[in-house]
Amino acid sequence: MSPPQHIQWYSSAIEAYIYLPMVFTALPLLHFGLLKTKRLSNQVVQLAGFSLAVGLPLMYPCSDYFLHMVGAAASMVIMSLRMLEIGTIERSENSRWSLLDYTEFLMTSDNKRLRQLNELMHLK
Repeated sequence: MSPPQHIQWYSSAIEAYIYLPMVFTALPLLHFGLLKTKRLSNQVVQLAGFSLAVGLPLMYPCSDYFLHMVGAAASMVIMSLRMLEIGTIERSENSRWSLLDYTEFLMTSDNKRLRQLNELMHLK
């Protein structure tokens, strides 16, 4: 897929083997690092994660136009919505997640700790 004719594609774009891991690995790890910082409020983590998910793929375009659009769309829609959803969970809960819990939540919108918490809530 080539870019539309009226859009000049970047001559300084990064290669796909750098772009895709950046979007799908570095971005979630940055957000996870923000979650682990106890001093930050939920709103700050939510805003920073959303800004990263929307801004990072646009700041560093991929040399392959199709992969850039796929990576940017996945980051902007899926990851940003998950990061906003994480912001709705209490800070005391989401700051204790392991990396495995975090990645499970990004993929399924649920994780082991949340299921345990829901079971405890239903038992009361």
